[in-house]
Amino acid sequence: MTQSPELAGGAGFTYADQVTTRYLAALLLGSGAPGLAERRVFRVALEQRDAGEPLDDLIVDGEAPDGSVARLSLQVKREITISAAPTNEDFRAIIRDSWATMNKPDFREGADRVGAAVGPSTAVGKWRDLVALAEFAAASATSVDFAVRFTPSGSASEGHRAVLCDLQKITADLGRSATVEAMHALLRHFVLIRFDTLHEGAADDPTTIAMIEQALAPGHAGQAVALAERLRGLARRGAGAARSWDRGALRLGISPWFKLATDRWLAADVEALMAEVRLAMASILDRIGNATLDRANLRTKVATALADRQLVTLRGLPGSGKSVLLRREVEAALSRGPALLLKADRLTGGSWAQYANALGLVQRDPIPLLREITTVGTPTLFIDGLDRIDRAQRGIIVDLFAALEAQPEFSNWRVLATLRDSGVEPVRTWLPRMFDGGRMSSIDVGALDDAEADELAVARPGLRPLLFGPEPVRTLVRRPFFAKVLDGPGSGTGDTPRSEIELMGRWWSRGGFDAEGGQVRVRQRALLKLVRLRALQPDAPVTLEALEAALLPPIEDLVTDGVLEDAGDGHFVRFAHDIFFEWSFAQALMGAGARWLDELKAAGEPPVIGRSVDLRAQAMFVSDPDGWRATLTTLSDRSLRSQWHRVWLLAPLNHPDFQARATDFDTAVTGGGYDVLRLAMVWFQAQHTLPNPMFMDGSAGDIADRDVRLRAADLLGWPDDFRLWMRFLHYLDGRLEAMPHRLLPHLLTLFEVWQNALADTSNSISMMIVRRAGSWLHELERRRERMGRFRQRDEEEEVPDPRGRSRAPTNLRAPSAVCCCGRAGQNPGVCLLTSASSAPNVRLLQRCSRTSWLLRCCCHRPIQTASPTSR
Repeated sequence: MTQSPELAGGAGFTYADQVTTRYLAALLLGSGAPGLAERRVFRVALEQRDAGEPLDDLIVDGEAPDGSVARLSLQVKREITISAAPTNEDFRAIIRDSWATMNKPDFREGADRVGAAVGPSTAVGKWRDLVALAEFAAASATSVDFAVRFTPSGSASEGHRAVLCDLQKITADLGRSATVEAMHALLRHFVLIRFDTLHEGAADDPTTIAMIEQALAPGHAGQAVALAERLRGLARRGAGAARSWDRGALRLGISPWFKLATDRWLAADVEALMAEVRLAMASILDRIGNATLDRANLRTKVATALADRQLVTLRGLPGSGKSVLLRREVEAALSRGPALLLKADRLTGGSWAQYANALGLVQRDPIPLLREITTVGTPTLFIDGLDRIDRAQRGIIVDLFAALEAQPEFSNWRVLATLRDSGVEPVRTWLPRMFDGGRMSSIDVGALDDAEADELAVARPGLRPLLFGPEPVRTLVRRPFFAKVLDGPGSGTGDTPRSEIELMGRWWSRGGFDAEGGQVRVRQRALLKLVRLRALQPDAPVTLEALEAALLPPIEDLVTDGVLEDAGDGHFVRFAHDIFFEWSFAQALMGAGARWLDELKAAGEPPVIGRSVDLRAQAMFVSDPDGWRATLTTLSDRSLRSQWHRVWLLAPLNHPDFQARATDFDTAVTGGGYDVLRLAMVWFQAQHTLPNPMFMDGSAGDIADRDVRLRAADLLGWPDDFRLWMRFLHYLDGRLEAMPHRLLPHLLTLFEVWQNALADTSNSISMMIVRRAGSWLHELERRRERMGRFRQRDEEEEVPDPRGRSRAPTNLRAPSAVCCCGRAGQNPGVCLLTSASSAPNVRLLQRCSRTSWLLRCCCHRPIQTASPTSR
């Protein structure tokens, strides 16, 4: 038996695919489609009989502008005969399943449609008559109006009457009422859609291609035919799997291969959101004079980390360029399409819905917007100042994270956020799941390296003597924010600042930029007014209505100079950088003199002003050590918040000339039995220790239990600022001989934090720690010898546990060895321990305070990791 060439070629199996492709194109575009012309298609499903759909070939859902929904249920037949013949099974099945669909409890009267999609070979006359009957029914308000058309004087033709009789006969054969009223109920929901396709000159194929062209991004229309083929392939495979698509799922599935245009139904919201993103990005100042820094090495690290981890944090000291690095990534993302940037000082509302409302978005649910950004943009959530988001605005971030966690389709989303060095602690308390093993990575954004400094010096030659000058100056100016301030007008006059407080003083003396004469005073008064208002609401911009009219001109000048920025269409202003706020508030504290604590209380003592207090303390320590000590005594009053006592005590350590002025610090901390020094050691360790990043990102081992991993990260913490730790440990080492023994446990805690990070990296502090540990071991050896009158247990003897349990014998005896501290490649601590490591000695050490750390310090080599000394 010969086979039809259409069947042999597969054409008989692709007609339904072509029809489905038309509806998938409408779904992709978000437009109407035959049978739902006035509604946008939002769902397409195939072969849904198992889901309770009698007309199961093609189910299409559409939505009207008012949000009402309608469903189109179709059987797809390339050719049917419209008659009531008993052998005409296809047409009878369509009418039968149409009635069954209308009898479903969720069928929407007057909205849903039932029927069939047919090919061009269906008899045109009969098709037209049936379509006309459906139009008559839809145009008739009641069944009486419909029946009038079939009276002897009615408008129905013989062809119309014949088709109606066929429908009545089929309905009656189904055991249903076949009155004209019943036919009106059926026909006003019935559609018979004719698709002209699958032959040369077919009218519907170009229409489908035209719709697909509109769904593609500008300049990509040439991909329309290829995309049509892909949709047809999806339709063919989807029919076998009873597949359904919504717009987001279809667009996501297509986007890796085709560049799509923004969903027309979300375009206004996406554009409003992108307007805020561009403003937030522009508020991150990235120029030093006319120069910009790309920091390619750091960006490579960011790209590598984002490819592997869900949360990547950019951490560093104030002014190190974290936000600028984030801006570079946002710029790159925006060049590819929409991106999402949230800036801590620009958030409004306590939830995403409130934030969306403040931006004027119609869509308040974050999922459609996140899905659209995934489809046409970059699936990365950029956050500037994650640790500085006020408690009242944290719900915005929590809502976004919850949406990302809830939808499997968002598994490729990443989060890139900036944090200050001490910022991880508050964040992990309200986003704990992001710290699950393997999800987080941290990148240290330090000062410019030599290559980056040289790049900046080429663009700004005036900075070269500073970028490659003496160590204190070089350390300061290689933090990009301070380079920008030093590069301003008038920076070449006077002595070069060697510290942040000196730079702050110069900045303030020129009115925050380059003012002269009386204008300086006016600008200073404006900054003081602004900073006091902002301190009351640290995360909100300052309304201009709160300012006197005389201050508005200098405010405008400060906006022009980049110290302030507009917020809220000219009704509000905010500081362009946190450091400008911190400097201004520090000046307010200095101006208050002895009443500076009253200034703190008037602001509500928010933690955000802690660095301003630090700068105030540094300035007084340098200019008036006696006044600094007197204030320290005042702050020890327990009726005052301990935060300010802690900040004031530790502030001098942040000054680069601390070693030269250490005597003034000694006077304050060594009196009264060194109690103040003990506080300094305890507070320093608590304030300047970070959770171990290798445990936080999972590189130290896969610890499934989050709480266990976080505790391990805390117990094996790292220094947050290595220069600062070096400064303090050098100071303590020089005073160790005079230090009371009761302070040694606190000192060992500091040593331990340093060794956690750098025990495997050659550095002077670790060598000092090992030498100190060696001397303590030798001292313990000498004490053991003096205790010879006590019985020494053989090293093989079982050692009783004080809690009643037995322990295995300890056999750590090693032959005496000549100390080989200088032997290349060998841990000097191991050599020192070997010379005093008989079993009795080890047991003695184990009984001593902190000896578990001492043994680990000398013997244990931590996991190999990249050296953090670059910080």
